[in-house]
Amino acid sequence: MAWLTCVRALPGLRLYIETQDGQTAELDVHAFIAGLDELRDPTLFARVSISELGELIWPNRDSIGPDTVREMLAAGEPYAVTLRGS
Repeated sequence: MAWLTCVRALPGLRLYIETQDGQTAELDVHAFIAGLDELRDPTLFARVSISELGELIWPNRDSIGPDTVREMLAAGEPYAVTLRGS
């Protein structure tokens, strides 16, 4: 079961996420897609979804795993800004 329940692409290579426990946050994924030039295309970046394994995944199969998302949330700024929750 996916730990993430919602993802939306935002301007500036950021993602809005919601988790099962009600946490919402914005993730800045610049550092994580540095070598993935295709994701700099706003049209492709906007097509992010959540896989059955809980990954943030794009149609070209690039992904960010749930453990990395958890690490970003735990690290806080500059990687993540918690909007609601723990």
